[in-house]
Amino acid sequence: MKAIATPIDFDSLVKKGVLKKKSARRYAILDMQRVPEYARKQITAIEVPSDKPKPAIASFMSNKRAQKLYPEMTGKSFESTPDLG
Repeated sequence: MKAIATPIDFDSLVKKGVLKKKSARRYAILDMQRVPEYARKQITAIEVPSDKPKPAIASFMSNKRAQKLYPEMTGKSFESTPDLG
């Protein structure tokens, strides 16, 4: 459950070449193997282009919405996050 509420450090993932920003919450996935598991669980939609090798475009839930969702689902407050490095 906590994975759903863990904030995603999008800037870091872009700098590392894992994602490429397309719009506010949409990113091209350049290296799915390096997308953290908690971030994969926050993908709300994915578009796979018919003409490969273009990367898939994923829509992620916002960090704010993700942290609101955790207490709604568990009845507990969200207190800490894992190392995002």
